[in-house]
Amino acid sequence: MLNYGRAVGGFYTDNNGNDEYGFTEDLVKSYGLFWLITETTRELSVRTQAAQDLQTIAKDMTAVQIDEAKVFARQWEADHPPMSEYRLTYSSVR
Repeated sequence: MLNYGRAVGGFYTDNNGNDEYGFTEDLVKSYGLFWLITETTRELSVRTQAAQDLQTIAKDMTAVQIDEAKVFARQWEADHPPMSEYRLTYSSVR
């Protein structure tokens, strides 16, 4: 999800405006995904990267766009519930 947020946020766009992977820039969607990651992810490195990307994207957005992004994030979360909140663990089978 982090990489998708970066793709639609224009992180992979060259100086000519061409996205390396063919994505169309959508700052609202990008911000929403980064915001959702910072709100829900426990993994420190991913959360830190999302928070940094969130700050980068926010510089080019209005307050209205940021509000729209949070609405998008809440809807995304409702439509895509996590399969599990628990990581796999391995132990001896008895």
